[in-house]
Amino acid sequence: MSFNSVNKKVHPVVVEQDLIEDFRKLDRATRRSLAEGPTVHILLDGKKLFHGMPKRAFMAMCKEGQDAIAANPKAEAVSYKSDQIQRKALFRIFDYMKGNCFTAKPFVLKPDSNMLDSLELYRAGRLFFKSDQCLQGLFHHIHRYLEDGTMPSFGELEVICKLKDAFNHKVYNFAVAVMATIYSKA
Repeated sequence: MSFNSVNKKVHPVVVEQDLIEDFRKLDRATRRSLAEGPTVHILLDGKKLFHGMPKRAFMAMCKEGQDAIAANPKAEAVSYKSDQIQRKALFRIFDYMKGNCFTAKPFVLKPDSNMLDSLELYRAGRLFFKSDQCLQGLFHHIHRYLEDGTMPSFGELEVICKLKDAFNHKVYNFAVAVMATIYSKA
């Protein structure tokens, strides 16, 4: 995924933070410390989507954060394009990262009530997170949906195909197997 670091006329602070393999294994104090220090705004198509994402948390929790901040350590904002990632999914990813800094126990991304949004969220999670651990509940929700033999909508299929292109992913492979079974019975 590409990003654009935007530098504003503010007195920015440079932050260094290593990528953490599975941030959910950190204790509460360590996760809370990730929220301290300078923040970065998240923009979508040049408009502010998420205010005040802690730089250390962004860098610790995902490779995308490492790359974005390393490209411009003094950046006050990181920008994404809506043709890369859905607005709601991008917001939920950053809300998830920031929220995990403050909770007593780390939590996972929960599925949306709408399957298309759940698929978009899963795809966004795959783009941002190195570990699948925080996506397990979302993956199982999608897997059960496909396992029920429900024919995915064209929008859902489009997102599933994007998973194949980016990851040659098991959701794609499972969807293909389910659809082959559905069509073989017809």
